[in-house]
Amino acid sequence: MDTLSWARKGAVCTGVDISPLAIQKARELSSELQLDAEFVCSDIYSFERPNQELYDIVFTSYGTVCWLPDLNRWAEVISSNLAVGGLFYIVEFHPIYDLIAGYSYFTRQEPDVEEEGTYTENGADAIAKLATWSHPISSVIEALISVGIQLESVTEFPFSPYNCFEGMVEREQGRFYLSHRGNDVPIVYSLSGRKVAK
Repeated sequence: MDTLSWARKGAVCTGVDISPLAIQKARELSSELQLDAEFVCSDIYSFERPNQELYDIVFTSYGTVCWLPDLNRWAEVISSNLAVGGLFYIVEFHPIYDLIAGYSYFTRQEPDVEEEGTYTENGADAIAKLATWSHPISSVIEALISVGIQLESVTEFPFSPYNCFEGMVEREQGRFYLSHRGNDVPIVYSLSGRKVAK
C-alpha cells in the first residue's frame, strides 16, 4: 500500500516484501488501479538490482526493523541502492513499546520467539512461530551513519495511525494514543537523511 501510494503521486516505484502472498496482492492492486509499480519478493538482505539505476528515495515503513537481526546489513542494502544525494526515510514503531510490553529495549543475540497469527502466507487465523529483534533508535541511527547516510531529522510521535497495541485510544481521527502511568508513550518515530559520498 505504501508503494502504491507513492505511485499514485507519480513516482516510479519498487516495493519489496518477503511474503509471496503480499507481493501477489500488491501486483493485483497495482493492475486494478492501473498504477505503474514493480514488486519484488525478496529477503531484504538479498535484494539487489544489477545494472539498474540507483534510487532517489528509499523508504522503510512500519514494522520492518523488528524482523531484522542485523541492522548493519540492512543499512548496507539501503546505501548500495541509494544514489548519492538521495533521500532515506523511515517511519517505524518506537522501541519503547517493546520495553513496556515486557521485551528487551536493547538488541540481544537471540530473538524473542512467540506463537501468534501472521499476515503472511497462512493468513491471520494461522498460528506461526515468529522471531523478532528489539533495536533501540540509537542502533538504527548508528547503522545508517556507518554507511554514509547523513541524518537531517529525528522525530518521535505520541500516536500511531494504527490501533495496533492493547489499550490504545483514538483521541483524534486516525491517531491512536497509549498512556503509561498517566503519560503519553512515544509510539512512532521517523528518521530522514541523505546519502553522502564516502
